[in-house]
Amino acid sequence: MAKITREVRIKMELEFSEFKGQKRKKFLSELSQISGVPLEEIIVTRFNKGCVIFYGELDREAVERLVELFENLQNLGSELYSKEFKDFLKHWDITSITQNIDSHCESQQEKQNNVRDLVLFVHGWNGSLKSWGELPIFIGELVDCKTALYEYPTGVWDNSPSLEFIARNLDNWVRANYRNFSKISIVAHSMGGILVRRLATLQKNRKKKLDNIVQVTFIASPHNGAVLAKLATFIPTLEKLQLQELSADSPFIFSLNSDWLGWVESGAINRENIRCIVGTNDKVVSVNNAMGLDAYAVPLLGEDHINIVKPKGKNSEVVVTLQMFLEDAAFKIKEADS
Repeated sequence: MAKITREVRIKMELEFSEFKGQKRKKFLSELSQISGVPLEEIIVTRFNKGCVIFYGELDREAVERLVELFENLQNLGSELYSKEFKDFLKHWDITSITQNIDSHCESQQEKQNNVRDLVLFVHGWNGSLKSWGELPIFIGELVDCKTALYEYPTGVWDNSPSLEFIARNLDNWVRANYRNFSKISIVAHSMGGILVRRLATLQKNRKKKLDNIVQVTFIASPHNGAVLAKLATFIPTLEKLQLQELSADSPFIFSLNSDWLGWVESGAINRENIRCIVGTNDKVVSVNNAMGLDAYAVPLLGEDHINIVKPKGKNSEVVVTLQMFLEDAAFKIKEADS
């Protein structure tokens, strides 16, 4: 289940025009160290102009601890506090740290302005929140949206539940946290694409459907199963349930492909907003397997199965391509900093 998060507001007396690129990355990295929240779990909501005001969502306890530390520092003096915390405040010229207790409560004005848009990232087999590198951060900086990452147990030696169970948990997780958002885009890597397709087909029999999923991007996802998964099932000591379901000839994949095509043809989503990105150097999922129903799937030259979702910068092709897909699905692109 998802951690309970809360929005934190950090005001810095810095020039906004100079606070971008590497400076933002360094700030987020130091915030991660000070708060104890992994960098990939910090959800960047926005950076406001004026001076520099950071809004982001962190684990609730971490936010409360940051605010308490800052407030006590103002009242009790600096001698009681760690050098790291004081250096963090001084380095970024931080003048206030506050929390928004009602950050998850959607206001009527937000609904009217359709500002509650989400881009959700779902990793693949044997992956984790770190699988994405800085891709979610880059998208959060370029697109006017909230970003979130879904994590689930998977791997060779871990207790890896059935894909069916994980897909149902993903359905519940999205409903519990984001069902009131205006638009949801899901970016799925590798086996994550199978989970997302199962999430979509689950809606057929739900009275209250997740009808705010308006865009899906599959990156190096095996639409017809993975041949390597079948080979791995012959190794007796491996956790094999997910691998068996992932095999190209598994009943799970056979049924899923039929149900997925039915969901798409039902008009539940604009077919033009179902996009695929493939890597020409992918040794795990072939280009033809990864293109799915997207006749205009985008091949990224030289990209392999892992690094295709770990861009080196905001100008990396996977970032630019995903931004284009989101813009095509009516997500608002932020204006470039002047």
